[in-house]
Amino acid sequence: MASKKRILSLKEKMEIINLLDKEKLSVRSAAARFNIGKTQAVNIARNKEETRIGWQSGVNVEQKRSFLKTESYDIDKMCCDWFAKARNKNIPISDQLIKTKAKEFAEKLGYRNFYASDGWLQKWRKRYNISFKSISGESADVNQEDIEKFTENVSSMLDGYRPEDIFNADESGLFFRALPNRTLIFKSEKCSDAKFSKDRLRILFCTNMTEVKEDSLVIGKAARPCALKYIAIKDLSAIWKSNKKARMTQEIMREWVMQLYTMSAKYPTEKYGFSV
Repeated sequence: MASKKRILSLKEKMEIINLLDKEKLSVRSAAARFNIGKTQAVNIARNKEETRIGWQSGVNVEQKRSFLKTESYDIDKMCCDWFAKARNKNIPISDQLIKTKAKEFAEKLGYRNFYASDGWLQKWRKRYNISFKSISGESADVNQEDIEKFTENVSSMLDGYRPEDIFNADESGLFFRALPNRTLIFKSEKCSDAKFSKDRLRILFCTNMTEVKEDSLVIGKAARPCALKYIAIKDLSAIWKSNKKARMTQEIMREWVMQLYTMSAKYPTEKYGFSV
């Protein structure tokens, strides 16, 4: 009956490799001296460069099993770094995209035998605590039929306007005191609920078709915030407005559009009936 395969530490593997190189021992002789199987000795000799890299990296030399192979560790680390940068830009990432990037990194590193299998992907996600979640946001509320209809009609709608007279504006809320709603914690630590600050500013951004940006419209609660105590409101690089709820109102929007109208080139109001 064949004996159970003996698990060797990195230090023991290096001893075998040194013997094979210095004393020119045969694989059979090395297997007999270290009481291991011939196949195991062959694998050690075949992967000696990988073992040397692990030895030079300073990992636990007495550890019986390495957590990851050197090739896999390099690819995993590069995938994780790329993933973090992509998520910082809010780029949606699928399983297939991760596998594609892993193959690219493997080719770049010269690892020809790497295969980005589903098994590798699941282990990679587990190692770096990455979960797959649905994306929530305003885009899900957009009707695709409305988008297609608008796209078809946009050319006729813009007929007669110059590019510098075509604007796009959108609002965004800035919760300047808000903390993240998720956090890293120790496993033994309890994650209790916290009260999140809802203090915010409302900001309207606007630019024309020639990429010329208009001054942003910022709406706060105070007519003169403490932070602007010694600054003239008219000297700000943005238009400051205020109301109790820091929200856009019909009056504020009307004033802003009127100001934009007077500062921009005159619209063909006779044809399109532009009014404020």
